Amino acid sequence: MKQQSKFVCAYRAIAVVCLMPGLLWAGQAWSPAVYRGLVMGKSTKQELVQKLGQPQSTGREEDMGVPILSYETKSPLPGTLVVYVRRGIVQNIELNLKNAIPIGEAKKLFGADFRIVHYSFDDCLGDGGTAPIYEDPNGAMEELVSPSHGLVLHLNQYREVDTIIYLAEDRKIPKQPRCKSPKR
Repeated sequence: MKQQSKFVCAYRAIAVVCLMPGLLWAGQAWSPAVYRGLVMGKSTKQELVQKLGQPQSTGREEDMGVPILSYETKSPLPGTLVVYVRRGIVQNIELNLKNAIPIGEAKKLFGADFRIVHYSFDDCLGDGGTAPIYEDPNGAMEELVSPSHGLVLHLNQYREVDTIIYLAEDRKIPKQPRCKSPKR
């Protein structure tokens, strides 16, 4: 697996954990993602363990302290699942792929109704210690987003999907920077 920078990994963890109420996006309501019968935001930790077995490891997400469980999987693609649980409910699942896949292959697996969204980092630190992000049509960071599937596919620097994020709700990522740039 290609090494990812800590900065991008921290961004994804914060973006996954910091969820807000669902939004209408391009006229389409957000639907909770489903992974192997587990509905994000509804399925319990007990149901998770019944379906996937005991996790290979447990812990807490570094910045926000949310409980996480980790599994190795081959479905839908080989990789490491990181499951975020809050108050006994599965909130999100992040599948870090063993090998990144082309966008076309991801669309064959999950459907074609994804939209590319670009992001930039804001100039100030968020609560978790990493810079918050905002939507920016010129931003270097890219993701494919599908409200109807509750999915976000993170693209690496080669424009390949390296992470599949199953979400209970849309992330409320602002369309403008929240912080003013420092004066130079």
